[in-house]
Amino acid sequence: MITNYIYNFAKSDGKSSAVICDGMEYSYTSFFKSIQATQGFFSSIEKNEKKLAVVLIKNLFDAWLAVISLRSIGFTTISVSNLLQLKQLKLSGIAFVVTTEIEQDLHNFQVDLAPDIPVVAIPGEIYRDIMSTDLSEPLNYGAFGDHIIYSSGTTGSYKKLVIPYSSEAPRLRHRNNTLIMDETTRCHCFDFGLWTAIGYNTPLLVWQQGGCVIFDRTPHRYSRFFKLRVTDTICIAPMAQALLGEFSGPIGGLGNRFQKLREIIIGGSFVNQNLAQNTADKLTQKLTIGYGSSELGGRVLESHYQNIDDLLWLKVSEDTILEVVNIDGQICKVGEEGDLRIKLTDRDCHEYLDDPEATARFFKDGYFYPGDLAVTAEDGRVRVLGRVSDVLTVGAQKLAVAPIERDLEAALGVQEVCVFSGLTSDGIHELVIAIRSPTAPKPAQQALVRKRFSMFKAVRFITLPAFPLTTNGMMKTNRVELRKSLFADT
Repeated sequence: MITNYIYNFAKSDGKSSAVICDGMEYSYTSFFKSIQATQGFFSSIEKNEKKLAVVLIKNLFDAWLAVISLRSIGFTTISVSNLLQLKQLKLSGIAFVVTTEIEQDLHNFQVDLAPDIPVVAIPGEIYRDIMSTDLSEPLNYGAFGDHIIYSSGTTGSYKKLVIPYSSEAPRLRHRNNTLIMDETTRCHCFDFGLWTAIGYNTPLLVWQQGGCVIFDRTPHRYSRFFKLRVTDTICIAPMAQALLGEFSGPIGGLGNRFQKLREIIIGGSFVNQNLAQNTADKLTQKLTIGYGSSELGGRVLESHYQNIDDLLWLKVSEDTILEVVNIDGQICKVGEEGDLRIKLTDRDCHEYLDDPEATARFFKDGYFYPGDLAVTAEDGRVRVLGRVSDVLTVGAQKLAVAPIERDLEAALGVQEVCVFSGLTSDGIHELVIAIRSPTAPKPAQQALVRKRFSMFKAVRFITLPAFPLTTNGMMKTNRVELRKSLFADT
């Protein structure tokens, strides 16, 4: 269990950094002693037969202390960002909601929480004298508890996934086969909450290897942080974009701050070429494109970026069975579009909590169907074409939007394009091209696009400075919300 790993690093080299959170640095010794103090606090409170603990703490160091400590004494944990999210998750069997004394006044528990659910506030005084005590071995409280993450990408409502403690070891082993972290790793996890797969799995992996996890909730401080400290791994496209926005010069002007980056990991197959090339030019050439999902225990497709071909075509990860199948469930021929499916293993989730309908739709016969169209090449590489639901209907033909959007981004020279088809208020079939850019494309460029899509009676361009983002995981463009806003008046 993770407490044993943290203890062993505290015992062997207690001064090495385990966490940097919002500028505060914590050694493995202080991390472990803080966990023990939190365990002692939870062991002393009155309990009932319920075993689900909800953690509502914005400070990620404090949130991790609560989750690790609660799981170590047998509770299943789930983390939420606010009370509205807690209501929307429709959880049953809640033992209590956990916050800290410092954050208790940030939430209106009396109004927004059911009266039969107690609130437990961790007092700051339990940590006051921990560094003056001797380091003691981890206490054995029995079975380690599970953790629940959730996402909302495929169905539009929260899908809850239980990560059993029994699957944690194979999940972390598989992730480290691709990420290859060790005690020298300094991984910037930004502000990913423990309800996301990346925000939950990545810190555990780093601590298992004795590395340092960096949390920061302030995007305007990213560049300052990277100028002051060497960091070797960052894990997200929007964060790379934020850094790029603050650095106009070439990488050489920043000394060794980015040259020591081991890799930047960004979501796969829908990555803008401009972002990838700018990242390679200004931050690091060690850029990994990865494809996975919350349901799976790690990346199932990946490539190391050198040119646009590596953005489009990804290799199947080691120890992964991935197939593209037709409507009859038969494996598609090379070049034939079909549904993507991944063979489930002991490191993956196999169902959604309290949602048999979604489980039956996406988990079938030992496979997970993420809802993406894909196609395979002669060499076995795979191109993900986009969501099954994100297609353009032209007459009787259905076209995957992802290749069209990537072509339009290159042709228009913009940051991101999302394409939708629909009906105008007059019932005319139209194409809507949403563009994320500070400026609209030139009229001549728009005319060329209209000519290309002449099969649509109407082509509408909408330029926006930003697209809505999903709140979980890789923070991708929220296509559902974007489409709603574009067709609100039709």
